[in-house]
Amino acid sequence: MVRMGTFAGPSASYGQPLSFIQPADNDFSKAKYHPTFLDPRLKMTGKQRRDLQSDMNDLAGLLVLGREKVGGG
Repeated sequence: MVRMGTFAGPSASYGQPLSFIQPADNDFSKAKYHPTFLDPRLKMTGKQRRDLQSDMNDLAGLLVLGREKVGGG
């Protein structure tokens, strides 16, 4: 099958990291934290949530960096 016309290439880059993911209910205030941190039984303050989420993000980043250094991905 012959195709005619001009082709500009892909409309989106493959494998680019997303800066954020749109939450299903469009409420970004809940999407800032891991769902576990929103459990009211934990009685966490906003500062505790922010600190814990920051620590969790740092740990996840270290794990990714370690995996890249070892050559696993």
